[in-house]
Amino acid sequence: MQPPSNMALLIPAAWSSSGLDEAAGRRLCHGREPKIMTISGEESQDWKETLVDWVGARWRWLIVAVVLLFAFNNLVGLVVGITGLIAFANSVVGRVLRARNVVQQVQQIVTNPDDLREEAGPKRPVSRPDHRP
Repeated sequence: MQPPSNMALLIPAAWSSSGLDEAAGRRLCHGREPKIMTISGEESQDWKETLVDWVGARWRWLIVAVVLLFAFNNLVGLVVGITGLIAFANSVVGRVLRARNVVQQVQQIVTNPDDLREEAGPKRPVSRPDHRP
């Protein structure tokens, strides 16, 4: 295996004459793959490797976050469904009460038609005898 380009150097103790000594590299990196370092000593800025390392270190927490997100979504769906059922029941009860009120008014008209006329008063203006149009 050839060493990386002259811009990046692997940990020197991990190299042997035949290429990368994997056991030495693992010992130096505590069981992890050796990291590629730039000449200035900073880590390589390969965003894909950084992302894979970050996900690999936090995969359990990511699973917990996804499960909590689904649970929260189900809870919100339940609340919205219950609210919709309450609104539907309210509209049905409102219609039933309005229909009952109309039925009571019709029954009152049928049983006492004279009372209704007295309460309502005259519909047309009554001409007074002393008033000329």
